[in-house]
Amino acid sequence: MTVDERVKQLTETLIHNDNFGDINNAFLDLTEDPEFRLLGKPEINDKIKETVTAVANVVVKSAKIDEFMSLRVSKYQLWHGCFFVNNRLATFFYFEEFNMGLLAITKTRNHTDLIRITLSKHSHRFH
Repeated sequence: MTVDERVKQLTETLIHNDNFGDINNAFLDLTEDPEFRLLGKPEINDKIKETVTAVANVVVKSAKIDEFMSLRVSKYQLWHGCFFVNNRLATFFYFEEFNMGLLAITKTRNHTDLIRITLSKHSHRFH
């Protein structure tokens, strides 16, 4: 499958599927593609950073956020990255075109919280 096809599959899954595990798996499949990994350029989007860290603070009590990193893949209007919440890995992706993405916060070895995110001018939305 090409990177274009994987990105299309991810966007379709994100928009039309309410199973957040399927969405996260589609994202992880995309990030395993060596061609895709070469496309991202380090860049911080303050609104995305603010949103994912605010959500992390709701999901994890007394959250300590460390080592925030994000990449922008301009061809797909896609941001993705990771950070640590109380020494637990969190990953995210966000499509500008669809104003939608997913945040994954590892809670235990067998449990990850998955939260769909959108950005707005005035507040953070997640479910």
